[in-house]
Amino acid sequence: MRQSPARRRLGLGLLLLGWCTSLLLFFLSPFWNWELNETSSVLPPAELARQAGKPGAAGDLPIHMPERQGQRPSLRWYAEQEIFNLPDSPGDHWPSRFRVLLRRGDGHGTVEPGNPGRLRLQDSTCDLEALGDDNWQRWLCEGPAKDPANPAR
Repeated sequence: MRQSPARRRLGLGLLLLGWCTSLLLFFLSPFWNWELNETSSVLPPAELARQAGKPGAAGDLPIHMPERQGQRPSLRWYAEQEIFNLPDSPGDHWPSRFRVLLRRGDGHGTVEPGNPGRLRLQDSTCDLEALGDDNWQRWLCEGPAKDPANPAR
């Protein structure tokens, strides 16, 4: 059974139209540029997050990062879990227990004098849990949960 050249051209045209449409949709999504214009590798903090445990596991704690560092899609991809932003100010809601990924020397928190394994982050006390490559550290933090809707808490 032989197809006419017009049908072949129509098929080729539809194939190219579908390909162009899929590329356009891909470029309009946030997934295509996850590593463009980024200077630091996500692999060291992603490895620390992955070692902390899978989401939903017993004793699982949320992992936070300062500012918007944890919102890089590639970091969430390699960590195999969601990474949350640290609250911006002391008045925001802080969890009572959480993990935080910090790079040594970035100026987040205050290391206790004489105890480099203890960090004060807002009203939370954090203990050094693991060291990663490229000066990344994972801290286990505990402190009073602060909910601005209920200041008596």
